[in-house]
Amino acid sequence: MALYTLQDMNDSESTALLQRLIQSPNNPCFVCGPTNPHGLHVHLEQLGGGIEGRFTPDTWQQGWQGVIHGGILAALLDEAMAYTLFVTGSMAVTARMELRYRRAARAGDELRVNARIVRDSKRLVDVEGRILQDSVVLVEAAGRFMRLAPISPGTVLDATRETAP
Repeated sequence: MALYTLQDMNDSESTALLQRLIQSPNNPCFVCGPTNPHGLHVHLEQLGGGIEGRFTPDTWQQGWQGVIHGGILAALLDEAMAYTLFVTGSMAVTARMELRYRRAARAGDELRVNARIVRDSKRLVDVEGRILQDSVVLVEAAGRFMRLAPISPGTVLDATRETAP
């Protein structure tokens, strides 16, 4: 019996299941997990041919006085790039990521992160991402992701099933 995947479902069915997983209290993700008490709580969504989200960093995310820590920005880009595969129904992990920091992000800045797939093969996917403030590019990223497996509806339902008290 073949694995039933999100690709086998219509767009509205698969989108609804992915949203259920993203919004689940069982989603521990540091960047997008809605209930992670130490997380960034960034909402990423499919837009055009890629992913986009908004994030306003706070002072507790500084690495140097007034400057947001590069690791916070790297995590934001890593998640946005991984999401390009997630929304197509693939589980993937970061194999490589290269960043170029162009300008500092500061607490209170409204940032926009976006990512898009630039090359897709059966196992490896190359993705580009950027963090911008208004139209100014603050950070650029290039990542290679290793596709692990398709996301199945059963996996999503198991991950979002409420646990007994």
